[in-house]
Amino acid sequence: MSGNFEVTDLSNIITGLYRLLDLCKDDGSNGRIDKIIISTESLKKLCNDLKPDSFKSISNIDYAKLNHAELKLIGCYGNHVLIAKLLLKNNIIGEQIYNYLTCSDSSSAGQIHEGKPILRPGIYLLKVNIELGLVIHWPEPGCYEENAPSHKKKNMINLHRYLTKLTEHQICLISESDLESFVWNAKEEEEDSDEETEGTGVEFEVMKSQEEKEDFIPYPGFKVKLPSEIKREINADNADCPLPFIIESTLYQAFVTVKKVRAKSKTNKHCKTISSVSEFHKIIEGHTLLIAREMQIDDLKKLIKFGFAKLENDLLDPLNEALAAERTALEKRKENERNIISEDGKIIENMFWNKLRERYSAFEAFISTNKTNSSYMQIDGITESQNETDLKRIYKKYPNIKNKINDSLKITSENWIELKKLFEFITQIINTQVVEGSEIVQDKNDRDEAIKELYNLLVDQQIDFYKQATKYFEEKKKKKDATNDSLWSKFKKFFTFDNSQIETIISSVETKLKKKTDSQFIHDLHSYKFENVDEITKNHITSRFLDAYQEWRNEIFYPNMKKCIPKYSEQTKEINSRLEEESKTYQKQIKDSKFPRICEMIEKQYSDGPKFKIERAQDVSNDGGLYITYYLEEIQPEQLQYTIYNTSLDQNDILSLRQDGLHVSNPAVNMSHHKNWFSFLINPQTYEIRKISLFENNKYFIALWNINQKWLEIYSETLKRTLNNPIQLEESIYPKPKILHPEEQCLITVNEPKGMIGIYQTKKGVLDVYVIDENQQFYKRAGGVQICAWYGNIIPDIKFLFFIKDKEEICFVQTDGQARIFNLVTNQFLPATADFPVNASDIVCTPDGSCIVAFVEENVSGENPTDENILHMSNEQDNESVMSISDTASNSDTVDSTNEPSGTHDLPVKRAYIYFCSGFGRPASKVINLPTIISTLEFNQFSCMENQIHLTTFDIHAGIFQSLIIRITHEKTQYSFQQKFNKRSLGKVKAIKNFLNFSQDMELEGNDTSFMHDIKKGENLVIMGEKRVVLKVYSDKKLKVSGTFQCMIGIDSWMEFRIEPQTKLNGYINAYKLMFEKYPIDNIIDPDQNRTLNLQIALDLKDNEKISNYENKFQDYVDDMFEELKRSTNKPANSIKRFGLSCLSFSDFDLEDLNDQLKLPDPGALSVDGIAQNISFGWYEGIFKYFGDRLVKVVSSMGEQSCGKSYMLNHLIGTTFDGSAMRCTEGVWMSLAITKKCVYVALDFEGLKSLERSPQEDTFLTLFNTVISNLILFKNQFAVNRDMSTMFQRFQDGATLLNDEKIFQAKLCIIIKDVPKQDRDGIVSEFSLRFRTMVMQEGENNFITKMYPGGLNINPWPMFNNSEWFKSLRDIKKMLD
Repeated sequence: MSGNFEVTDLSNIITGLYRLLDLCKDDGSNGRIDKIIISTESLKKLCNDLKPDSFKSISNIDYAKLNHAELKLIGCYGNHVLIAKLLLKNNIIGEQIYNYLTCSDSSSAGQIHEGKPILRPGIYLLKVNIELGLVIHWPEPGCYEENAPSHKKKNMINLHRYLTKLTEHQICLISESDLESFVWNAKEEEEDSDEETEGTGVEFEVMKSQEEKEDFIPYPGFKVKLPSEIKREINADNADCPLPFIIESTLYQAFVTVKKVRAKSKTNKHCKTISSVSEFHKIIEGHTLLIAREMQIDDLKKLIKFGFAKLENDLLDPLNEALAAERTALEKRKENERNIISEDGKIIENMFWNKLRERYSAFEAFISTNKTNSSYMQIDGITESQNETDLKRIYKKYPNIKNKINDSLKITSENWIELKKLFEFITQIINTQVVEGSEIVQDKNDRDEAIKELYNLLVDQQIDFYKQATKYFEEKKKKKDATNDSLWSKFKKFFTFDNSQIETIISSVETKLKKKTDSQFIHDLHSYKFENVDEITKNHITSRFLDAYQEWRNEIFYPNMKKCIPKYSEQTKEINSRLEEESKTYQKQIKDSKFPRICEMIEKQYSDGPKFKIERAQDVSNDGGLYITYYLEEIQPEQLQYTIYNTSLDQNDILSLRQDGLHVSNPAVNMSHHKNWFSFLINPQTYEIRKISLFENNKYFIALWNINQKWLEIYSETLKRTLNNPIQLEESIYPKPKILHPEEQCLITVNEPKGMIGIYQTKKGVLDVYVIDENQQFYKRAGGVQICAWYGNIIPDIKFLFFIKDKEEICFVQTDGQARIFNLVTNQFLPATADFPVNASDIVCTPDGSCIVAFVEENVSGENPTDENILHMSNEQDNESVMSISDTASNSDTVDSTNEPSGTHDLPVKRAYIYFCSGFGRPASKVINLPTIISTLEFNQFSCMENQIHLTTFDIHAGIFQSLIIRITHEKTQYSFQQKFNKRSLGKVKAIKNFLNFSQDMELEGNDTSFMHDIKKGENLVIMGEKRVVLKVYSDKKLKVSGTFQCMIGIDSWMEFRIEPQTKLNGYINAYKLMFEKYPIDNIIDPDQNRTLNLQIALDLKDNEKISNYENKFQDYVDDMFEELKRSTNKPANSIKRFGLSCLSFSDFDLEDLNDQLKLPDPGALSVDGIAQNISFGWYEGIFKYFGDRLVKVVSSMGEQSCGKSYMLNHLIGTTFDGSAMRCTEGVWMSLAITKKCVYVALDFEGLKSLERSPQEDTFLTLFNTVISNLILFKNQFAVNRDMSTMFQRFQDGATLLNDEKIFQAKLCIIIKDVPKQDRDGIVSEFSLRFRTMVMQEGENNFITKMYPGGLNINPWPMFNNSEWFKSLRDIKKMLD
């Protein structure tokens, strides 16, 4: 792979490499901090490469699909050069990428050459093939060294923890030079060191740190390469736009960029009551009138009637005529609907009668023929044939009509039903119960007589056939006598049933009738052969059924039919509503078609100027006026957008600055945090920027001169706004500014430490001083001070005005250079007068108030570039200095006469004249030539960074914000308390001039050095806090180091250095010990997750026969290391008993054959499911969906700062929360531990009672924790001190904020740390007494009852690192279960 890289992230161009975890910087309350986060985009690419469409978003990951893509994951860490070499020899990378990776600074954050491709520290997955993945820990430089900075060591431990969570088998790559720095017997070395040292204490001494005279010494400072978006804003070629500038601020390193925002139109809504037509036309005049097409027609008519009455007929007549025509058409549609419904009724009635005639044709034919009076419902007008088209229309229009007809044709009259039953009863008796008699004529006649008597039941008036039959039989039985055998004897002779059989017959009859339709019954009735019944009786029987049929026909069928026939009167409401809605639609269409024409005719009246759009018009009651709502277009002119950018420091830089006054920090501009930048817009035709300053706590001060109003507007507020768009300062939504009325040519100065603003009116000679207090209140400190009295009653021509910082004094500098200081306490000028350079481009005071600095650009003769009056830097220097004072004359920016041709031409030199305030009035104490980074005097500003003073400047062409560290010493002796070092002068060094390539190792030349005697290969050279390994010592005056000293780039100056011994590299193996000291060894909540780790050490040796020897040495070392770990921590450590270790040759190490070469048990494939369990933070929505069937338990940890909350939670749940003796947890952090049955949600809360949080915030965190947790571990100190009593009282106060007790479910477990066994009963008694008192005072409102229904547990915890400490975690586990 060759060519120039346009990207700087090598992970994007290495085939098959995916970043899993990224080590990055983020803003914290105490500066920028290191954070390990999931690399979302890279992991998304990995998932979708494994299984397409498996990763759609963080909350939508198809884990089930990904679980089918199993990879065997093997960990890899160690020497970064060997990791790169491994990738090179397996053809994964080329030579060019290898060179980038092997550069010692390839992953060093904040100290890289811009544009150089790097691989950031973190965890990466290299997909070797479809079955194997190599999980690589790419390290920070020097993180495995014994004396590595604490933050680097912490990051290494955390990343190694993730490496071992993701893989069971790790490979450590170690070079031969690494082995030279490996101490095999730590115990012996400790014993040796004990003989040489006085113990573990650190020797300190009180030093006279500033015994020398007053001095002002510059050193190379920070260099911030600005992001590309800021570079575009500071484009120096944009001549039409003001240049960026650095903000005047004592405490912050901030700057302002300016860019143009094109002119654009802006529409604002207005409402106005208009009382007259003339007023209406007056406000519209000069505008382009527009009528909102969404306006209601009634509003439009009101508008026309009020403002365009003369055009009313022309405008509205076509519309009114069209609407009137629609109303006429509506009435016609209603009439048409009436006719249609009437016709539908006739057709439906015809359908009913035809169906009746069709179904009961026998009876209907008789009725039609005889036309009996009893059948008063006639169907003469009904046609038998019906139009098929009409039928289809009716069925479609009335979908239920067919069912209604069928339901109406069911004969439901009681007489009819009972007659049917009786008929079936009689016929069943005759058919089933008649006993065949003899052929004797008498017997036959008797049988016929009996049957005839049965048929006579059908003509009896008794309808209930059961009662009728019973009555009939009883009567026949009573009538028998001796002279006559009676009819009963005939019945008994021919019928075999008795009364008890009637029920059975009735049941049979009802079953039969349920299966027979009325039409089938009538058909059977007409075809039935009545045995031995004369025609008269037969006709009587038929007539009886016909009468019952006609009764149903007239009294039931006909009324039901009439109900089913649609009537217009019944549908009037629905029809009218429907037709009215249709008419409204037609009217709207008419209005929509006519509306634009009306609007266009009105709009023609006014068609020139900004847009004036009327949205609504309403009558004003009893006034005759018109209330209109309108939008007025206002042309917003071209504006300037000012953006304030503030830098932030790494937390480790802050600590280093407090310890080392010359530490070079690496501030950064974090564009992702709104609190680090703020934008506002101004109209350059209206406003001029007069002053921008930053006060403490990010409070800003902006002074704008209003060109039109001729006044000064002061804006002051905290930089806390997070609006997406720049703020328009003069808009009403923004706090109103403070208005001042000085003259236009006034001078403004700011004293941020005192919160003071000074305004001097140059023409009047008047000074006003204001103060901004902590509440942003603006009030006058001193007003109307006439300074003429001190200048012979003549108004002086003041050119510069500035505060003596941190004092209540203001310095006035006249155009002739004469300067005086005014004291605001005494309201008097100090007696001394100073003379500053007349040609000074700027004069300012340093942030500590000790010096006044005048910046001057002067021409210096080419023959004599130095002046005898210029005082260069002295030779005195401390052990950490970078640029000696004498070096200034030899600096590359100072003209060297020996390199110039002879002549007398002048060369421009930028200089700083230094005046100490303690000797105000004396000549300049010192004049220095400014280095080349000060390319112009326009951008210079002083500021403080912790205890350092910086002179900040811009290189707008290169896009660099940079500084010089200024060390100011005073004549009085100062003392400092510092660590004692045995040091001697080693000479000075500087980079060899031909060094140009930032990626190669650097060669240094020495001055007064003895490299051959003082330095050995492998030792470390330290310059300005940067440490580099000595690779080769050529001579006493020349050596070579690994990588580049950033502080030397562009600086041709001699620098002091110190030597540190060769670094121990036991960290490659000790990483496991450090990890297990910080995090649990065995899993408490799920022992099944305990895994045996295996370490394979790949050694890059010249002689591979030594491999076996080294394997034995490493095995002994690891055994001793783990024994010491178990002894010192007393942790449960069953997992490390089976720790596997072996060695192999790096030269034989091949990724493709990795499984065969390792010769270890198959580590098994880890699915994405497994990965999710181990790096699941930040992905919880998708994780919870995937494990949604498992029980969720929430356990949280709270308490004071630095009491071991994170440590306990890690060892209980197995999480990886970071922890340290300093405050490191901010806010609330969440992680998961997933077992076969449960999902444990662990919440790590920041410490309470911190300086960064208010009591209200502590109370909120406590309530939030209580609401969402099942178990709360509240860690407390050994006793109930005042702070904890206050905290428990806040618990009680919080109980009153939320009254819904249903939301609380937690159990509170108070962990009292480090309790000796003999004190446990006493400490429990002390705590319980405190709670008992609180409960008695609060009664039913006590916080324990209201907030912790799960109960309260007081747990005196064993001493730290005692074996019982870890055993007690099992009790907490039981409590959680």
